[in-house]
Amino acid sequence: MARVFACWLPLTWIVIACGAVSALAAPEAPVAAEPAPAPALPAPAPAGAPGEVDLDTLLKLPSGLDYEVQTRGGETRGEWRSRFRTLRARLAHEKQALAEAEAKLAETAQAASQWTLAPPIPGAEAAMADAPLDFELRQDMKRHRQEIELIERQLQELEIEANLANVPPSWRE
Repeated sequence: MARVFACWLPLTWIVIACGAVSALAAPEAPVAAEPAPAPALPAPAPAGAPGEVDLDTLLKLPSGLDYEVQTRGGETRGEWRSRFRTLRARLAHEKQALAEAEAKLAETAQAASQWTLAPPIPGAEAAMADAPLDFELRQDMKRHRQEIELIERQLQELEIEANLANVPPSWRE
């Protein structure tokens, strides 16, 4: 006897039958399960055949080579080079900016009269028009000089760190 369970799901009835229901199912003929034949693999070629290489030989790495990444002080060659290049690029940029500020200051000094800086006298505001520009350029120059000193100090510290880590000169380019 078959057991039938029914449960209600929204919009549908699901009936689960446990066991065989002889009235509903037609008897099936027994089917003998035969495994499907496996596709035939080509026989391995003899190792001495010309033009053919054994797969195991191809998949094995040579034992005499070292595949480790060289590091000095915990950093690779590319990382050391990157650090040196970044500092040198920043230093070159600041030196160029300082030279531009000095050129602007020289240009402003040539264009201004010698009486540009004067005590605050009524009507003398026109003569003082260039003074704020002069002050800004001097402040820019001071900032660029301080930045250059900082970068040179950082570059010197990086050189010391590289010396302590035995970093070769070719990694410092």
